[in-house]
Amino acid sequence: HMACTGIDTQLLDAICKSDGILHDTLGAPLAVEVIVSDILGKPVLQMAGTAPNALFETALVLDNDTISTVKDVPTTIELQLSPTLTQHLLKDLGPVLADIRSVQHPIQMQISNASASLNNDISALNGTINIDIGEVELDSGSLTMKLLPMFNTKHVEHIPASFEPIHIVINNGIASYKEFRLILANKFSIPYSGTINLNNRKLNLRSAIPLTGLGYSIKELRGLTEDIDVPIIIKGTIDSPIAKVDPKFDLGKLLQDAALSAFGEAIGGALGERDGEEAPNPLDLLDELFGGK
Repeated sequence: HMACTGIDTQLLDAICKSDGILHDTLGAPLAVEVIVSDILGKPVLQMAGTAPNALFETALVLDNDTISTVKDVPTTIELQLSPTLTQHLLKDLGPVLADIRSVQHPIQMQISNASASLNNDISALNGTINIDIGEVELDSGSLTMKLLPMFNTKHVEHIPASFEPIHIVINNGIASYKEFRLILANKFSIPYSGTINLNNRKLNLRSAIPLTGLGYSIKELRGLTEDIDVPIIIKGTIDSPIAKVDPKFDLGKLLQDAALSAFGEAIGGALGERDGEEAPNPLDLLDELFGGK
């Protein structure tokens, strides 16, 4: 039974070969209380600790070169937002999380049924993560905001938003996301789902943006009973995400299927003349935004 203070998390990163993630997420110094059982066999560590950017409680098992959480005992972590947290941990969990600039309360994380290699082998990483972020402000120049050009402006630095709870399952270093939604400015609901391969850092994510977020002319389509969502595929890597319209998306067919004859004047205004000026075609806006299909 030990109580330790003043622990340098950079030293722990070096010992665990964890590439600085403990220091960048927890901060330093670390204070921790540890109760170890079966110390000469398969040690079990019950731990609770505090650091400048975190509070945590966990139960871990050490077995040869593997560290894992005790079955059915979740690890709980409360994290304060910091630039290092955003760039090292949140960015790896998805490009939209790297866009967070402030939070209303600490980020709550719960990790269960997790295991990892002490040799820093990402392909051995497994577990379930639940993240509760809640209300935030996002960088207006971020990837998310570029999907909605009305927010992509130097005049507005931060945009209010809210995250639904995020559920992630990691198998052999591949993180799979159950669909969650990001609510922007209490107006736009943007879904996210897909996978992130942490082994090669490649993205395979899906999202969707409402046509009303693409420009003033498309607002004329509000005569429709529901807005039209444009499906987005996010590829590339964690460090260089690339967003494109799903090539299967056919706006023309959707408009035909929406029985536009009932909204002839509204559609005519969107695709034709408005206040004496020619309004852009929605398809042209999409091509300009994403560089063509």
